[in-house]
Amino acid sequence: AYYVFPRIGLPGLSSVDLSLKLLYEAKVITVPGSGFGPTGEGHIRLSFGATEKELEKAFDRIEEWGIQYR
Repeated sequence: AYYVFPRIGLPGLSSVDLSLKLLYEAKVITVPGSGFGPTGEGHIRLSFGATEKELEKAFDRIEEWGIQYR
């Protein structure tokens, strides 16, 4: 599987907080970066192991969810 580890950049949200919000509000599973040590805080891990169609749907849900933070 392929993974990305993007920086969050949302003030006031820890990687755990963001992962939980994405899970419950956008229905997308991510892994908090803090689980990879102190330098992982401020990041989340995303897997690209799904089909292209599933990934498109997940990123659409993340984009729609993220509109509130623009």
